[in-house]
Amino acid sequence: MVPRSAHGVLVRVPRLPPELENKLWQELTTLECNKRMPYVTSVERIGYQRGRQEEAGALVQRQLRRRFGPLAQETEDQIVALPLERVEALGEDLLDFNSLVDLDAWLRRH
Repeated sequence: MVPRSAHGVLVRVPRLPPELENKLWQELTTLECNKRMPYVTSVERIGYQRGRQEEAGALVQRQLRRRFGPLAQETEDQIVALPLERVEALGEDLLDFNSLVDLDAWLRRH
């Protein structure tokens, strides 16, 4: 498999000899422990961000279903497409909604 960046661009990933790779990971682990600052790659950061966004969207959808019943697929798709900051805002604003009409109006505004 040819490595690709998050944007699908081919990337060349140099491979360290096993002894150097082991030494690198030992040093990173020591640094993490000493500085209490974990080394997080950009790919891991993207994964964490996506995970947070998916979980926030799932939580908001559960809250809305519990309060108002089943949601239309289009509405669920709109919520999934929101950036994390908007999903978090929706999670707070939905506490003031009286019906799904309020949700539809909120989604049109955002």
